Amino acid sequence: GWVARTPDGQLAGRAAQVDLSPPAWAAPVYGFELEIAADVRQPVRYAPLPTTPSAWRDVTLVLGAGITAARVEAVMRTTAGRLLETVGLISEFRSDQLGADHRAVQFRLVFRAADRTVRDEEVDAAVARVLKALEQQLDAKLRTS
Repeated sequence: GWVARTPDGQLAGRAAQVDLSPPAWAAPVYGFELEIAADVRQPVRYAPLPTTPSAWRDVTLVLGAGITAARVEAVMRTTAGRLLETVGLISEFRSDQLGADHRAVQFRLVFRAADRTVRDEEVDAAVARVLKALEQQLDAKLRTS
């Protein structure tokens, strides 16, 4: 028969001819057995597709050296509130006009409420909170030109 082992020597499976009493015209029968480790995983949770429209805002920030997009996103998520659905990085721009150790990074913030259409006033207030927190915590400035 045939035996397969994992890289660490554990039995992974085997195959061999099965001893049967077949008719004279039948070909030999082979069987195999595999050792399968049960992998306990969390069930996948599915959410229905949104039925309400989203609203988005693009924000371009001037960031100093050492300020990563991940840090900016973390501040955005903790400050924006429950309506913030996604944060996406759109572009990054470096120029001597910004300073040698600064860059402009553009983000798209997408807002949505599951049960209704979000209002512009809500989105604008969330973006204002985000910008204030980014300036206070990371010294990130809104790029206006």
